[in-house]
Amino acid sequence: MKVCSMIAFAGGLVIGGMVGGAVALMFAPKKGEDLRRDIKEKLAEAKKGFTEHATVCHEGYCKREELTE
Repeated sequence: MKVCSMIAFAGGLVIGGMVGGAVALMFAPKKGEDLRRDIKEKLAEAKKGFTEHATVCHEGYCKREELTE
């Protein structure tokens, strides 16, 4: 699988997770302040997860390039 494809797929998963999580939080019976805090926390988690996956994909690509040289 191409690196760009893997990163795009991981990005799609993260974005889909964020949208689904945000929709679920909006329909949960909570006060606005609690809702905003929860959304902020979920976005931070998603950003961290995406960064980790992108780093792993990039490192794997670099190792593969080194082996083929």
